[in-house]
Amino acid sequence: MNTQNRVFNAIKKQEKTELGRVEFSLIDDVEKKIDSAISKKNRIVNQIIKLAGDLLDLTVDYQQALSMAKKGENSAKELGVEDVRKMFGARGDEAKYYTDVVGKAATKIETAARSI
Repeated sequence: MNTQNRVFNAIKKQEKTELGRVEFSLIDDVEKKIDSAISKKNRIVNQIIKLAGDLLDLTVDYQQALSMAKKGENSAKELGVEDVRKMFGARGDEAKYYTDVVGKAATKIETAARSI
């Protein structure tokens, strides 16, 4: 092989090596970016799941309010105080509504977060 061919081959090998370094560097950059995004996503998902749990905890408060409203409604009925009975009934209906809505929403939010 003549000197000119050896020089060209050496240049080609050098170019391939440089290209390989660039490609490996780009791969590292892509991996770091994806790993960072996954880490952020996991933190956000965990926060969402915690918030869904906090919402679900609210259903206990609503259930307690419903129970108290029913007692108040029964007491008002026994005393013959219709306006008060209606007020307790309305607030009890509201507590039941929010128990159902918040419970379903919390479940849907958690399910959605876990699917990410």
